[in-house]
Amino acid sequence: MAERTREQAEAARIQALRGAELPALREAEARAAADYSAHHARETLDREEERAKERVAELDRRLTQSRPIIRGEQQQTSEREVALQRLRRPKTELKMRSGRASKKRSASMSAPRGRDDAGRRPSACSPN
Repeated sequence: MAERTREQAEAARIQALRGAELPALREAEARAAADYSAHHARETLDREEERAKERVAELDRRLTQSRPIIRGEQQQTSEREVALQRLRRPKTELKMRSGRASKKRSASMSAPRGRDDAGRRPSACSPN
């Protein structure tokens, strides 16, 4: 029985020694886990930053490609506005001319037809 007691005493001594080491081991484990988490988070952020840089570069390329197209569209819009203004102007002028021509026609229709200064009758083709 003395042997059994000695074995139990030795086991208790080893358990006490290991128990004393346990807090340091737990602290080392916690530091390692924190380091791993920080490293993993850093890698994730680095990958995300790289994706963001690639996206910005892609958007810059698209913007660079779009600028001439936008300028062209703006130029076409300006040209269309000028053309519309030109088209509107003759319409107004034509209405005014048409009104004047109608008045002249009305006046010439109502004027008596006679002979001109040379004594000739005006023909239908000659201007009044």
